[in-house]
Amino acid sequence: MQLPTVSRCCFCVELRLGTILTGFLVMIGQLSAVIRCAIASEEVEDPGHRSTLITASVIAAIMMVTTVLLLIGAFLEKPLLVKVWLAIHLIESLGALGFLFVTVFSLTAIGLGDLAAVILFITLIILVIVFYKLIVVYSYYVSITGGEAGSV
Repeated sequence: MQLPTVSRCCFCVELRLGTILTGFLVMIGQLSAVIRCAIASEEVEDPGHRSTLITASVIAAIMMVTTVLLLIGAFLEKPLLVKVWLAIHLIESLGALGFLFVTVFSLTAIGLGDLAAVILFITLIILVIVFYKLIVVYSYYVSITGGEAGSV
């Protein structure tokens, strides 16, 4: 099964520019996550929470490295670098989707169905955006490897 492709990002921007913009926006989010986790890990007293925050910070830093690869790949039209980002972020996105279902199920099981519905709604909107950025980058990858990126 293949991902769908688009011919332009947001119906008006070339795929290369859309991929570069996606890279910079993702980089800002990842940098923000690293900073927030680092600050929070200094303020929390529980060692378990501290180690969780440090782990999250390290993961975000690793994801930043892959985003740098995406940006280099987009600027220099290097498909392998774009492919690395796609693979890692697809796995990350599928993991987030799985985590969403576990969270909603857990909240519903303990009687917090209304909170679960709100979290589900907000997270689904975020996941639609996340999967769209994956489709844009995948479409760019297809275009630089000689394939035709069709419209969705």
